[in-house]
Amino acid sequence: MSNRIRSSPLQFSLQAEMRPENFCDCAECKVDGVRFPSPRFHRFHDCGYCRKRRALIPQAEKIAHERVEILSAYEDDGKSSAEWTRAFATAMDALSAPLLNGA
Repeated sequence: MSNRIRSSPLQFSLQAEMRPENFCDCAECKVDGVRFPSPRFHRFHDCGYCRKRRALIPQAEKIAHERVEILSAYEDDGKSSAEWTRAFATAMDALSAPLLNGA
């Protein structure tokens, strides 16, 4: 029996994911500051869409701030923060809709 360890399918898959072409610069591909490659993920990942959607964040924040005044959690038990989050998500959905429709 050889001392050489045989590669399992999982080891081969992990080695394939570590190829440089499987990395991109999108913040969505980072977890706790570590960039994760994944050919399975990148089949469905659109770097251009991510960049365009990320550019909408300041505008969505502004809309949410205009719609909701955030109070201290002591004042409203975090209800205004939750309302702001909903307003932000709604604004992002509205602003990014044209991106999903091929704009």
